[in-house]
Amino acid sequence: MSCAKRRSAQNILLAAYKQPLTISRLCEELGISAPYIEDEVEYLVENQLMKEVSKGKYQTDFVILPGNNLALANKIYEECFPEFFEKLIAFLESKKHILTEKRFNTAGFDWSRLLWVYLHIFPEIQIGFYTYANKITVRYDDIPLRPNGGKWIALGYDSGMCMAEKMQSEKYHAFDGPAHKSVTANVQGFYHWWNNADSSEFFATPEAVFELCREIIKGNVNISDLNDEQKYLFSIALEKKLFVKTENGYAQNYYYINRKEYKELVDFGAEIGPELLPLVHKAYGIIRSEYEKTVPEHLHWQMGNFLTNGLNYLVTCSLFEAEKRGLLSVPTEDNKVWISIFATEQK
Repeated sequence: MSCAKRRSAQNILLAAYKQPLTISRLCEELGISAPYIEDEVEYLVENQLMKEVSKGKYQTDFVILPGNNLALANKIYEECFPEFFEKLIAFLESKKHILTEKRFNTAGFDWSRLLWVYLHIFPEIQIGFYTYANKITVRYDDIPLRPNGGKWIALGYDSGMCMAEKMQSEKYHAFDGPAHKSVTANVQGFYHWWNNADSSEFFATPEAVFELCREIIKGNVNISDLNDEQKYLFSIALEKKLFVKTENGYAQNYYYINRKEYKELVDFGAEIGPELLPLVHKAYGIIRSEYEKTVPEHLHWQMGNFLTNGLNYLVTCSLFEAEKRGLLSVPTEDNKVWISIFATEQK
């Protein structure tokens, strides 16, 4: 699809989002001739992005959200913090003697570096508990089959995903993550104001590099015994600074734990859940009230899939509190891309 055609389709979808419109009404709204509109609408209906809701009237059939809503982040911070953070950090401190053990801390990071990961993972665990228990997200079985194969639910933004948030003074606004690699190497990266890095480096790193690094960390592969293919992959790991060379050899430069320890983290999350989940519920209530009236009623069934993205502000607000209190290490050129990476085996 050409850029001009794509823009035309976007304009049609935005125009017919809040209410069903006829072809003639779309022509009036957009100032485009009827034959062209008819072709575009036919294409969008065929691809299940629009729907004929009554004879001759068409409506957009997926959720479109505002691309930049800083008020939402402000409200979550004002109403859920510092209480959420205080409960979370007190719990993490109570488990510090365990969470700094070698089996949880294979890289030997100090506590201020480990918090870059734990302040992401534990809110994420709570978000997962909350959305599952309350059946907020759409089950895979309920997602419709699509004409070109597969199952999916689309999401649009009426003004694009505005990353001008990074220019704001309140750092808890910015969020460009999480990003995932989860075929054979389960790796999750979080990117936000504090990294001063975007997620492109993460996606540009082949999954096989993470797989090799995992086997080195687990002791299944010795760096001195790498074959030619492994040497090439490890050279990428060094170039990307997943490992760094030190006086004592090569040092792991991102967070990794085995599957067993990951399950223990989830168990720890269940332990603190009764204290944190009411605040997750409050945050979701804020998000839902912000968007419920703007999302057409016929799309409410899929709304939760996207509104839960706003719960990621629980992560950035937690980092904001931690930095204010001087609890986080300072990102460097050697670690800023990977400072909030969390890797494990397939779950």
